[in-house]
Amino acid sequence: MTPPSKIQSSLAVSVILGVAACLVVTCIVIYPAQILESSLGGLTIWWKIVFPAMLPFLIIIEIMSGLGVMHFVGGLLDPVMRRLFRMPGIAGWCLAVGWTAGSPAAARQIAELREDGVFTRRQAEQLMGLAHAGSPVLIVIVVAAGFLSQPELGLPLLIIHWLGAIAAAIALRERDDTPASELAHALPAHSASHRGGLLASSLRAMEQARASDGRPIGRLLGESVFESIQKLLVIGGYMIFFSVLIKIILLFGAGQVIVQALSDALDAVGVPSAIAVASFHGLFEQHLGTYALHGTAADKWTIAALSGLLGWSGWCLHAQVKAAAAGTDLRYRSFLLCRLMHAIAGVVLSLLVYPLLGVLPSGAPGFRLTGEALPVWSDGLPHPVSYPDWASILQLDALLLAISAAVLALLAMISAVIMTWSRQKR
Repeated sequence: MTPPSKIQSSLAVSVILGVAACLVVTCIVIYPAQILESSLGGLTIWWKIVFPAMLPFLIIIEIMSGLGVMHFVGGLLDPVMRRLFRMPGIAGWCLAVGWTAGSPAAARQIAELREDGVFTRRQAEQLMGLAHAGSPVLIVIVVAAGFLSQPELGLPLLIIHWLGAIAAAIALRERDDTPASELAHALPAHSASHRGGLLASSLRAMEQARASDGRPIGRLLGESVFESIQKLLVIGGYMIFFSVLIKIILLFGAGQVIVQALSDALDAVGVPSAIAVASFHGLFEQHLGTYALHGTAADKWTIAALSGLLGWSGWCLHAQVKAAAAGTDLRYRSFLLCRLMHAIAGVVLSLLVYPLLGVLPSGAPGFRLTGEALPVWSDGLPHPVSYPDWASILQLDALLLAISAAVLALLAMISAVIMTWSRQKR
């Protein structure tokens, strides 16, 4: 029997959501033009950036999972992942997916592996926070080259972002108090024995996973494309909804009150008040938040705000991760703490390395690198946005796949060294 307190809490949530839905509908009726413009803005970002950047990765991930490649990589990386992160080797696969395809590409895979018992709850929660990162396409091409007109800042921002994720994961790492019985069950079957060597055991794991899947290659390809597009449609729906939500909050006046209060607080501590607008938008959606900084003066606070917004990633992506983990025992609280810590780590790292970036603050709004400026905005454009074309995104995707393969090969060699050393030690 459900406790009365839970029933009352559920009823209160239902009432709040119902009232909020009525307000949204009312706002759409009163301000149709503004709502349409905001929804088109979210749709444009999804179609021109997110869709071409993530689709190739998602299709390849689905195909490789069905072929058993995920289990093969997990077997190769098992020794190094256990030695460095105390996780099964398949966590390396999830990490590579999250850091190349971008969030929330790895969330559903981690949730499925948790359901299969590959990870303990604590391991899955830690990995969910660590693997949640902005894609290099977003940070290098979209934010640095497109939004800020400074492609040279792309690599430093990406490195700060990844280091912030690692720092957050280390800071929040706790002792895994999972019972020994569940921990033993979480170990992959191929990790307990390496008869024939690391490569042979990994190939056996791949063969078993492929046999368990059993789909012919034609069906696997078709279902991979269908499932990838379906996932991207869900992501697009979230982005459009949050774009409209931000617009509604601003139209009702609550947004201006929040921005003004935040601006006054930033002024009091010597931080430019222009960051308040970007922080408000970035609280909900990271693309809108980072774009809001494109016209601000280039200084250390702007770079720090960029890293903080990318680390937080916005409630839009939080909602997608929460939806991906639905039906599992993974807690949102752990993910939320990791995002807050990632944002803080990004701000601190940006302030520390800012003198090395060569960015000169100027009186006029905009970013200026030492000795060079590469503006991409044009007064003739109806909207001051410059998005990369699909060819550029696909080219960077191919480069990232090659780099990922090289990193995985290096980790596999380290795993072989660790195994050989362990055997000799015995």
